Amino acid sequence: MTRTSSISCIHQIRQSPNHYWWDAVHVKGGGLIDFCLRTDDIRGDYAIFEEQGVEMSPLVGLSRVRFDGYHLSWLNNEIYGQYQGLIPFIIEDETAREERVPKETEHENGVMGIESITLAARDLDLASRIMQAALSKPGAAVEDERLAARGLVFELGSHQLEYLTPADMSSPLHEHIARNRPVPYRIRFKTAGAKFIAAPQNAAGSLVEFI
Repeated sequence: MTRTSSISCIHQIRQSPNHYWWDAVHVKGGGLIDFCLRTDDIRGDYAIFEEQGVEMSPLVGLSRVRFDGYHLSWLNNEIYGQYQGLIPFIIEDETAREERVPKETEHENGVMGIESITLAARDLDLASRIMQAALSKPGAAVEDERLAARGLVFELGSHQLEYLTPADMSSPLHEHIARNRPVPYRIRFKTAGAKFIAAPQNAAGSLVEFI
């Protein structure tokens, strides 16, 4: 089974209060609000999430016509409630993925891909149970002294999916969770360019690191 993580950063440009990302953007304050896992067995993975009690939509078939007339189609779901942003939505391309994603793979910042996504977990056991079932393997224990946090990390190919919870009140994750901010807290990009960190106050509440 192929699973690849990706980030969705959303800017709402029209009134869509019924959209499941609306509150994350307009009430919780924006930032990194969601992420997905690409799969080659979306129905099987959907069934696993369903068995784990994840609140979500049915699978939806979506499509669009590219500017050159090429018709793209894929399947995905939406994640709701306490699971939104904590548990990935899933996507499976029906047409070739390389036709859907941008073909330009180089940027002046030198980014080569995602190293890891860190999620702020209120309930570490909940996230661990669901993702262990979905990935068929347990997460490895991890501690982050800089964030005063502890948690689990799951390996997904060349990426890492990290769930952290505050170890004490000094953790910046504590305020992030208390303010009910979007669950993704940090993203680390691999870069061949300059390494730097964008603090949450400069990145819409998210910690962005180029490593």
